[in-house]
Amino acid sequence: MSRCTAVRLRRSTNIHYPDPTVNKIKNEQFKVWKKTIPSLYQYITSLRPRYANHAGAAGGVRKSIAFTDEVERRVENGVLHTTVLVSLGRDIYKQACVLPVGVHLEEAEAGAALPDPEFEDSMGLQELLRPAWTHPSADVASMAYVGRADVAVVAVATDGNVAWFRGGATHPVQTLAPVAAGSVAEVDLAVSADGQLAIVAQSSIDGDGAHTVLRVVGNGEALGQVLHTVRLEEAAAVHAVKFQGSHIFVTCSSDNTVRFWDARKPAEPLWRLHGGRDGRFVSVAPSPLVGTVFATGSDTGVIKLWDIRAVIAATAEEPAAELARLVHPDGDAVVEILFSSDAPTQFVSVGAPGNVYHWDVEPLMQLPAEDDPSESARDSDELQQQCLKFLHTVGGRRTLGAIPKRKTVAWHPTFSDVVGCVDADGLITVYKPYFGRADDPDADDDSLQ
Repeated sequence: MSRCTAVRLRRSTNIHYPDPTVNKIKNEQFKVWKKTIPSLYQYITSLRPRYANHAGAAGGVRKSIAFTDEVERRVENGVLHTTVLVSLGRDIYKQACVLPVGVHLEEAEAGAALPDPEFEDSMGLQELLRPAWTHPSADVASMAYVGRADVAVVAVATDGNVAWFRGGATHPVQTLAPVAAGSVAEVDLAVSADGQLAIVAQSSIDGDGAHTVLRVVGNGEALGQVLHTVRLEEAAAVHAVKFQGSHIFVTCSSDNTVRFWDARKPAEPLWRLHGGRDGRFVSVAPSPLVGTVFATGSDTGVIKLWDIRAVIAATAEEPAAELARLVHPDGDAVVEILFSSDAPTQFVSVGAPGNVYHWDVEPLMQLPAEDDPSESARDSDELQQQCLKFLHTVGGRRTLGAIPKRKTVAWHPTFSDVVGCVDADGLITVYKPYFGRADDPDADDDSLQ
């Protein structure tokens, strides 16, 4: 909950106090809206480790989160063991996380009921948690779990310096210096699906103005070697970079353009999508399961789903049209979009305040033909309510903090619908939403709200 501080106001004829009636109406409208969104959890846990570096848990320190693929099933005890990575400033921590086996399995072998979970104190929250790795130059801006014997994690710092870490060694086994060009304004990192390539985006300001440099870097045998370099003069900043498979990657930049690239020949983009109405692009994500679908998020809270084939076929006279349009309430900027790795119609979006929205666009598959005048639900409130399946407010709104919310949410690579978040004060939350019983046709009715 937010805290209110008493402030003594001086008389002034220029002060306009808000109408309490208007505020009351807005509050009631929010309550009505909130009741339409499920907020029941199948499971939720909050972890507050004893970080060795207390300064990293400060509210203003940059943070990010990622899951590993480490999973240990102890069905006899009713639990699953996994690991979450959290960066606090320059330090990256490995925190054990124990989940009930029911988040992954519906029943035990031979149809037996699952045992009650025995958690005990297996997460070791009372012990001092020391960093597994420390970035040598600056706070971690983005990290990716690789999970190989030679490389466990790759991370890019806010100054553009990239570091590769191996399990058991605190210091990096390889580093890549940033592009020597003025002050760094924004950075991002993406790793290909096969783990062999990394894309490093560094946006800088120097004597020639603002620009972005994209580097295709070896993440396998040619670890840390720059394979290609592309300078984007027209893009002052690249907000996000994501891989589509092993060679195609996509960027979202400050010139309101989404670009698709081939990492093998990145001299020129393969395709471009220029933004129009509904604000400026600030996030992008391609679907890992449907190769022709990607999503964009804008600074006005608008999420759009696109078909890459429409982008390729677009002309100046007939620009590409989105497949669907969804909206964050109150226009919260869409700072991150993450697709599910096992459900082609599901993704989550992260608002600028940190709220996590769970979407399922399955209702889009049931829409009538676009030229049917009797039904046009693509932009309707009804479609919005059907597709928005769950809302999670990060940290229970104890303190949303001033840190960037991009990279503070992660989807577990193995457990369906299990999501992790890190709050501004270092609190880790892992949860699985309750969407209702699959065999219950009324699972989404008001009885579950």
